[in-house]
Amino acid sequence: MLENSDKVSLSTREIIKESEVSNLKIENLVEADLAHLSWAGSPLHLKTIETTLKNSSDNQMEYLVVRNPDGHPISIGKIDYSSGAEYGLISQLTTDESLRGLGIGTRLMQEMEKRIQSRNREWVKLGVEENNAQAKALYLRLGYKPYGEGKDSWEQEDRDGKISTYLADLILKEKSCSLKLKAKIILMEMRNKTDIILVDQTFQQSN
Repeated sequence: MLENSDKVSLSTREIIKESEVSNLKIENLVEADLAHLSWAGSPLHLKTIETTLKNSSDNQMEYLVVRNPDGHPISIGKIDYSSGAEYGLISQLTTDESLRGLGIGTRLMQEMEKRIQSRNREWVKLGVEENNAQAKALYLRLGYKPYGEGKDSWEQEDRDGKISTYLADLILKEKSCSLKLKAKIILMEMRNKTDIILVDQTFQQSN
């Protein structure tokens, strides 16, 4: 038997399917949204989001949320602009578990990429844990390529309220959001393919 919260989630899922994900609003997170983000993490995590929201300017970071037809947040992601002048760093991307698989996370990622591009940044960067197969598949589909490995850590709170430090091994990924840079990369790839073909033809002729 479904609990009331499950009935609401199921109803929201059907509504989103019918209204299309592309019609959902994506806006900056505001303080009033925090009361509707229990699905996004522990009270400690939400407190961290609240503190970051209050103490950071839009020039440093943005939290974006996808809203359901009722206006409540159902997906959230953070963009950090302070890490480097040439890129925006995406993190804390998550979607309400009951609404995953509808393309909501993809839509949010695409909007965050546009925000980063609008600030004339050349790269979008992020980190993903090796065991997070769903996130890795999403980033692969969106064209992100690995460029290194890294580590991160944060405080986490379990259901009993116990706080511990979580250590994460990350695969670092990036994607160009500069049209000029994309054209340059494509040209370089074409040249590399041409060089391989020429070398192969030369090898065949010599044999």
